[in-house]
Amino acid sequence: MPDTLDYYKKNTDSMMFAKYQYVLKSYVDADGNVLETDNSDAEKFDMTSLLRRTDEFDEEVSVYGVETDSAYVELKDMDSLKDNEVYISDSFADKYSIKPGDTIKLDAQYEKKTYKFKVKGIYNKSQSIAVFMPIEHFADTFDFADGRFSGFLSDTRIKDIDESNIATTITIRDITKMADQLDHSMGSYMQYFQVLCILLSAVMIYLLTKLIIEKNETAISMTKILGYDNREIASLYLFSTSIVVVISDIISVVLGAKVMDIVWRIMLQTFSGWFSFHMTPVGYAKMFAFVLIGYIIVTVFDFRRIKKIPMDVALKNVE
Repeated sequence: MPDTLDYYKKNTDSMMFAKYQYVLKSYVDADGNVLETDNSDAEKFDMTSLLRRTDEFDEEVSVYGVETDSAYVELKDMDSLKDNEVYISDSFADKYSIKPGDTIKLDAQYEKKTYKFKVKGIYNKSQSIAVFMPIEHFADTFDFADGRFSGFLSDTRIKDIDESNIATTITIRDITKMADQLDHSMGSYMQYFQVLCILLSAVMIYLLTKLIIEKNETAISMTKILGYDNREIASLYLFSTSIVVVISDIISVVLGAKVMDIVWRIMLQTFSGWFSFHMTPVGYAKMFAFVLIGYIIVTVFDFRRIKKIPMDVALKNVE
């Protein structure tokens, strides 16, 4: 989990389609004048929310209407999209296994109305569960007046719109809040899990090698009689075990990552929002090292156990 949260937070800046999303209370002020800004970075957008109904819960989906030549939502062939064609965010596609060409069905929140959209493509710079379409199609789809808009996208702060006209400002901090909360509540436990992983692997390997040595006490005692020293005997019995442990460790790391991916998906299916499971190369190395450390600890005890086996064990069994 730490790798996933770190990846999410570190890459948010490059993934978010605008550093600031200014959502207005209305696109006109109290006098009926359309709100404008002199900020050269500002770009109008429209937005509403629909619901994707599932057996678990109804998830809110943000639907954006953006300029066809948008500087922030860069999508291919936006000006050639048909009325029912849309792009969806990578998070939306990943969570519900949606592919280009599929049809998605979304419901209005406060009225009995259903919208069907054909997915034209996937947009990978939005972490939210979102749909994107040209702002003109947006107005036609939801029967909104031409010229209406919800707010501005911008990479710099907009300072010439009165705060009383701004409903909310969405920033990178707001996007990463969920990851911060998970990291704060569960991240500290990961250190304990790492120690627990080493201890569990050490106990399991110890029990396995203990059985092997106990079953071969007579043979080990005989090799001592024949003149082999403890180091040579340990290499005979522990070398083959080491090979098995390393191979098993590699397999378990790969399988463990796949299982965690499945568990992560199942866990987040019951949450609103989404971010994918990520394992960095360092994460794979740590998983491999934890088991290996456990095995190294066990080999120390196994070597001491071999040293304690007396030569007379073989002679007693012969008698």
